[in-house]
Formats: sequence, C-alpha cells, structure tokens
Amino acid sequence: MSSTLSAEPVFQPSAPFYATFYYPWYQAPAIDGRWGGWEGHGNHPPATWFSHYLPDLDATQFDPSQELYSAHDPAVLYWQLRKMAEARIEVAISSWWGAGVQTDQAFAFMIGDVMQRPDNPYPNLRWALYYEAESTGDPTPQAIADDLNYIATHYADEPAYLQIDGKPVIFVYADNTDDAALTQRWHEANQLAGRPFYVVLKVFANYRNVTPQPDSWHQYAPAVRTSDQSPYSFGVSPGFWLDTANTAPRLLRDQAEFRAAVEAMVAATATWKLITTWNEWGEGTAVEPGDPVVFNPATGREEYDASGAPFQNEYISVLAELLPPLESGTGEKGAPPPTPLPGGTLPPPGFSFAAGGDHGGNDRTTATLGRVGKSGVDFYLALGDMSYSDIMPESAWCTYVQQQVGTEFPFEVLAGNHEDQPGENGFIDEFAQCLPDRLGVQGLYAHRYFFDYPSNAPLARFILIDPALDRSGARFEFCKNGETENCDWLKARIDEAQTRGRWVVVAMHKNCITMGEKSCEIGQELLDLLVSKKVDLILQGHEHLYERSKQLVLNANCPTLPVNAYAADCVADAGVSKRFTRGAGSILVVAGTMGAKLRDVALNDPERPYFAAWMGANEQPSYGFVRYAISACAIYAETEAALGNYRDEFVIATAAETNPACAGVSAPPPAQGNLVSTGAQLTPSMATTLTATTSTSSSAPVNITMIFPSGAVTEATTVTLTVTAPATTTAARIKQSAPALQEGGLTDLQFTVEAVTAGGVTQTRFMQPYTVTVRYADANVSGIDEQRLALRVYNPAVQSWAALVTQPDAANNCLAAAVNRPGAFGVTVVAGALQPPVADPLPCAGMGVQLFLPNILQQGECCLER
Repeated sequence: MSSTLSAEPVFQPSAPFYATFYYPWYQAPAIDGRWGGWEGHGNHPPATWFSHYLPDLDATQFDPSQELYSAHDPAVLYWQLRKMAEARIEVAISSWWGAGVQTDQAFAFMIGDVMQRPDNPYPNLRWALYYEAESTGDPTPQAIADDLNYIATHYADEPAYLQIDGKPVIFVYADNTDDAALTQRWHEANQLAGRPFYVVLKVFANYRNVTPQPDSWHQYAPAVRTSDQSPYSFGVSPGFWLDTANTAPRLLRDQAEFRAAVEAMVAATATWKLITTWNEWGEGTAVEPGDPVVFNPATGREEYDASGAPFQNEYISVLAELLPPLESGTGEKGAPPPTPLPGGTLPPPGFSFAAGGDHGGNDRTTATLGRVGKSGVDFYLALGDMSYSDIMPESAWCTYVQQQVGTEFPFEVLAGNHEDQPGENGFIDEFAQCLPDRLGVQGLYAHRYFFDYPSNAPLARFILIDPALDRSGARFEFCKNGETENCDWLKARIDEAQTRGRWVVVAMHKNCITMGEKSCEIGQELLDLLVSKKVDLILQGHEHLYERSKQLVLNANCPTLPVNAYAADCVADAGVSKRFTRGAGSILVVAGTMGAKLRDVALNDPERPYFAAWMGANEQPSYGFVRYAISACAIYAETEAALGNYRDEFVIATAAETNPACAGVSAPPPAQGNLVSTGAQLTPSMATTLTATTSTSSSAPVNITMIFPSGAVTEATTVTLTVTAPATTTAARIKQSAPALQEGGLTDLQFTVEAVTAGGVTQTRFMQPYTVTVRYADANVSGIDEQRLALRVYNPAVQSWAALVTQPDAANNCLAAAVNRPGAFGVTVVAGALQPPVADPLPCAGMGVQLFLPNILQQGECCLER
C-alpha cells in the first residue's frame, strides 16, 4: 500500500504582511551555462552588466564573476533566505511570466526543492507569485483561469506558498492603460478556475470605486519613496535608477529618507506592507546587499564606485531594526552546521573543513567539487588520487579544480598511489605546485606535513602522512616493520597537540582495516599507534566507497587490533547513538567517493564488525565528501552527497567532567513529566519488556515515551506500546475539537514512540518504508464515524501535516497506513471532520513516530512494524 500526501502548512503569517518583490530571472554560466538577466541593453557580463550596482554576496571582495548570481544556485538562495529573515520579511512575491519559462522554473526550484530542504535557513518564509502577463496585454478570463489552474496544481499546496483563508495568494501587475475591465476579467477568471485565489490587483485611477472588487489592492511604484494605498497597501522604495544610456536616477538612494519611509510603513494601517524591491537590479531598486559601480572606459569594465551612495547591508539593517519580529520566528530546523543527534546542542563551530579522496576529472567529480566550492567550509583535504589522467597535464587539472572551488580556496593535497611517482596519472609534486599550500603548513607539503587550525587560536591539529607510498624514488613507511624516523615524527606531533588540548586528525591515502578490496597496506603497526594514542579522527581514501568505524581502542584485552578478523574488545563504543566521547578511542573514516567509480562494499568481510556505517556501488551509491564542523567541545561530521542520497553523521563530544564549559553538549535532554521507567536495556534480537508507571490526575494528559538504542530497531523489529487506562479515567484535551464526552471509562492518552539512543538522544529517521497500525477500544462515541478515522503524518523538513491513505477496519477496531516517504515522521489519529487543528497538538521534538489518540479510546495498542 502506498501513501498519498496532501500537504498543508502549519504556519501562515497573519496581517499585516511585510512583503517584498522578488525576481528569479537571473542566470550565470557556472550554474545555467549562460548569462541571463544581467546581459540586457548590450552588456557583456562579467565585464559589464545591466545595473548600476553589483550584488554584494561577499562583503570582503568585489568580484562580478562570482557575485552576478544565478537564481538556480542553492548557495545564493540560502544567502537570500538568511537576508530576508534578517530583514524580517514575511512574504516574497516572485515575478512570474507563465508556465515553463525561466521564472517558472526558478520558482519551482525554490518552492519545491530549496524551501523543503531540512537545512533551509528560513522555512517560515511564504511565497506568492506576481502575475506579469497583464503588463503586455489583456489576457482573456479563460487564459487567466488556465494559468491559475497551473499554479494551483504545481505550487498552491506547497507548504511555503502563501494562503489567506485557505486561498492561494496571487499579485497581478497592470499596465498604464488598465481600468475596471481588469477587475472584471479577474473576477470571471477566478470563477472559471478550479480553485479560487486571493487576488491582489495593481491599482489604477478610481480603483476604489469599481465593481466587482478583488480581495485586495497594491501599488508597484519604486520611483517614489512611499506609496500609501491604505487600508490595502503601503509601499516603500530605496531608490530607482534604470541602467540605460544617459538615464539619470528617478529616485536617489538616501538612507535617512528610506528609514523615515519604513517608519511610516510600519505605522500605517495597511494589509500589505511592501518593500519595492528585493532584487530588481536593472532598475536599481534592490534592498538586497549591493555595491555601487561605475564604468571605466580605460578598462572597458564596471568597477566599484567609491563615490557612490553607501549600500552593502544598510537597507537590510534598517528593516531589521524597524520591522516587527517575525511572527513565528524563522522556523529554522537545521541550518548549517546542523544540530547533531546527541543530547544538548553543539556550540557554534570554530571552523569547518571537508575531506575526500579519489577524484578524477569526470562529471561526477565536477558535481562533488562544485559542492565543495559552495559548502562554505574553510578548507578541503584531498586525500590522494587526483586526476586519474582524466584531465592532463597536472596544471590543467588544477585549473579545473579551481574553477569549481575558487582560485584562492585552500585545497590542500596529499599524495595517493596514482601520483606518488611520475606517470600517466600525473605527479604529486606537480599537483602541489599548481595547488599550493595556503594554510602555512610545516613539513613536506603533499607528503608529510602538519598544521594547527585556526592559526591564531588553534582548536585542532591536522597531520597528513604518506605511508606505503613512494617519495623521491623510495618507499616510505610509518612504524611498519620497525621503522622509526617517520614513526617518531608522528608520535611527537600527536603528543604536542594532545598536551595542548587540541583535537587530533591524522589523514592519509591508504588503508588497513576496510570492507573493500584493499589489504592492510599501511601496516598494522601504524594503525595500532594511532588507536593507542586515541587520536580523534583517522581519515583515508583509496577505497572507492564510504565507511565509518566504531570507536576503536587498545587495552589489556586488545593489545593489537587484529586485521582480517574482528575483536570486540577493540571497540570502545559501537556508536549506536552516533555519539562518541572524546578521548575514549579513535574513529576511522574512509571516503574515496569524490568521482572515481565506486566499488562494492564486501558485506561478508571479516572486518565488517569494526564498522558502523558504509556505502558503495552495491549499497546506496552516492558521490561526495565528508564535512566536519569543529568547536572546542565537539566534532560534528556528516556526509554531503553531490550525487545520490546516502547520509551518515556522527559527533565526538567532550565530556563535562573533562571540560565543564562543554556541559551543554554532553548532557542528555532533561527528563520530562513524572514517568518512571524500569530502565530495562533493549538489545538487538532479544525480546525485552519495559514497564512504566505514572501518577496523574484524571484531567491531565499522560505522555508515554519508549526509549531504545538504534541497534534494537531492525527491519524485522516490531515495537509495540500498550496502554490501559483505569475505568474511571475521563479527559478532554485542551483545544481538542472532538465533541465533549459524557460517557465514563474514556481516556485521552498521548502515545509517543521515538527512535532514540540509550542516552536519550533522538535518532535521525526510521528506515523506510514502515507501517503504522493503531488498534483501539470501541467506545461507540456519538458523533464519530469510525470509517472516517484517518492517520496523518508530520514532516518536520517542510513543517506540515499530510494525509495518509488509511485502511479503517471498524469491525476489528484497527487503522493501518504505510509510510513510504523519507523524512516523514509523526502520525496523528484524527476523527474525520472532527479532527483537532493541525498545529495542535505539536509534533514530537526531533524525529520519531508520534500517535495522538482521540477520545474514542479506552485502551490502545500502537504498533510500529518495521
């Protein structure tokens, strides 16, 4: 049985609406293969472009080649979303020129993809479309209705689309010749459309007296500082300077005037409070951060205009100061760096970096390098195997890399077996020449070197080595077969860092233990050294797959870590919580997934029990790298797939006993309520019974939570929670819209089943698909039709409830539904039209399955069948 989802947003802002006009028509070669929106009126970007200003994506540089952006670039869209949240804008009105055209495609990407991503920095932003076809003619009512039906089908039910009283909102532009006929055409079109829209027309002469009236009115007049159309709308403009030959500014930019205009807008009694515009760069009306430019005839390029009106973030700052706080916050769930799985919240990272190996120069490599370039990390560690001769010579491959990540980005290289000596795949010393060190490393760059980061207040030491590789014509080893020079150097670098309280990350190309095809090429002695020193991370490439170990340790029962075998005593923490304690052992991460063709993971490998996560050609194949965020208290790591959907994450946290300042990181979530559990330990493949009791008054809801480690929940596991209420229990939960219950023996219990760790940390997700079954006692409550009972699913990524196809079985008092959508968590039982509001009750915090049972239940049994 498959599920059918019909999403509805849990949040819509209320009037007055602080909104801005948004233009998604911009294109750039790196994303779209061409310039668009910047090249008008005879311009040739990036030398010249259609605007007197340059968007200021990076306040530290002036770079038209990078800052003339694309509306299809997720990094740019995230930047814009953050800026809109900073400016306290609630609604973005996106220019729309019809189905299938560029503005339609860009809007589809924004509302159907970016807005639904779990790390979207502003999920509560709402969108509406600006219907532009009226500016070039008078479309017929039927043509308008066809467009409305298209919008209704493709966008109106997206959680981020603005609705008022259940009607999707659309703004309509108009030309100077429009009159009362405009309102008549839109009135007829709205009747012809399959779904009514909330229509906001552009004003014209005598608009207040025409019949019929639309839902509301607005003015689009960026050439004037303010436009008061109360009680409908009030608009403000920062300035207007069309970039055409010999055109003077129609409205000069003036910070003081803009501030006064915004103050008047905030004080106005208008439904729509409009900032005109967010990013209409050609007309010079943007409040989005920018810099003034001037054409230099000597160079034939537009350059920064130091004499121009101050711009940058000043308009955003004015809005942030004067507009009221966002009605329900940003709704942000997981903007980078993501909140990890462990209890508590990680402090802001001091820095972040990415690492991966086995690159090449193919389409997969282009995708992964492009993702690195947009990831925002401070540097990247290339763990060997560079070009694979896909792009030669070495200098050409370096140029290819820099086109993706930037010419000054620290792309730190380390030798791999494909380039450790001159040959058809290139030579590491040549790669090191064209991708030079930019971090001030010590040692022999690309072979054996180290650095502390950040240099001014180091949190971590990075040690990069080249065991089992050739260097200057000789094979170099570390500790293997009694080798001492490199081994002693490595020991000293580790000891120095640990004495100073720094995280220690050791990286190399080749492997020892692995679920792939490679043997222990680096030597068991080197692996034993690193594990005995309890370095925090061991990073490798070489294997064309991803694998992450459990936390490994040497001790009296495990004096050496055996290869081609498994010793349970060598595992300090199996990692079922994906949370590890700093100093307890070492975690090995192999990520040879940057572009070279993936290989299979050997699921029958004798070393498999050392590993907690893996991916390869036969297991969720994906290409990408691993991103690490490091603070004084924790390392948070997550895979980032440029191609494919595989995801893994883990955290190493400093215990509060070691550093009291890290108590918020390592402390589990506080207990809630007065539930008392036996604390029985759930283990895989073992039947376990948990019992709990709670004492509460008959009028209070009871919350029951099952907590178990992820290893206890497999595809064959059935988790059952059974609750029996006393016969005297009656309850009617606050704000529940079910009918009042007079019969005795009824209860209103809230059942919660979450996938969490033994330490009380919520897991990321259940494996898909799973089936939810609810069984209930038949109370025969008047006014509730059991055939209309239905299950609903909550998706925290898009903050919406959605209906599931439910199979009611009234004869056996049972409901069942299949959940087959990644990221969908939480199920609520509703009684048809008598269901509670979708925002009440709130979904459980984090991820998991939550069952809310209505008042028809005397005793309930809810099962999560996996």
